[in-house]
Amino acid sequence: MLLVVPVKIAWKSDGGHASHQVETEVVNAHGALLRMKAAPPSLSSVQLTHTKTGKSVHARVLNVTPPRDDGYMRMAVELAVPSYDFWGVVIPPATRTDEAMGESAKEEHTSDRKKS
Repeated sequence: MLLVVPVKIAWKSDGGHASHQVETEVVNAHGALLRMKAAPPSLSSVQLTHTKTGKSVHARVLNVTPPRDDGYMRMAVELAVPSYDFWGVVIPPATRTDEAMGESAKEEHTSDRKKS
């Protein structure tokens, strides 16, 4: 889900701690894509704090891109425990009904192709 959320990210760096105010570009129950000027190395453990609610979660850095033309890197993080409300919006969990509906649609599409 495209959503800009102000977040503080903190991690342990060589001999100390680092923290930065950043923004999300994309969020879901399992993580986010963050837009930032400085980033920890991939696979680092970080703490994310939602600036508006003060709620914190632990996450792991999956990937950091080189800076783009706007000067910002993009960093993918995975939450240690999925959260359906950390970002300030309710993200409904996938349900068996959703999966079944997806299978139904796939079967209909395959059936339509066979008729043609």
